[in-house]
Amino acid sequence: RTITQISICGKRNSPLPVEPTKGRIWRQLKNDRGYTLKCSHYLPSPFPEDTSLPCVIYCHGNSGCRADANEAAVILLPSNITVFTLDFSGSGLSDGDYVSLGWHEKDDLKIVVSHLRSNKQISRIGLWGRSMGAVTRKNLNG
Repeated sequence: RTITQISICGKRNSPLPVEPTKGRIWRQLKNDRGYTLKCSHYLPSPFPEDTSLPCVIYCHGNSGCRADANEAAVILLPSNITVFTLDFSGSGLSDGDYVSLGWHEKDDLKIVVSHLRSNKQISRIGLWGRSMGAVTRKNLNG
């Protein structure tokens, strides 16, 4: 597989090329198979610290990575909707050698959903999937 260059995903907390944005918070989550998942959480600016906001999880397609979420962030951030994205295991900068076209990726997505549900600054969670990411979203619910 091709390893995504860190520059494609941006610098830590670097803003998107559009406003309003506070930038990205980088996260590392561990899936049930022991792989580290590299994640980014895009936040609007100014971020209303005293309230919770909805979040859309962007699920990239086959041969994609979390940088693909830039298009979703450009659309959603101006409406105060945060965007969380990850490199599925076997993709981008996350651990793993292979993708399973949605089968194991659903377990990665479960970890992300659980992480966001524990965050008091997230009011609701939506899913945006492209290609393999759409299959992953479908597989999440069985």
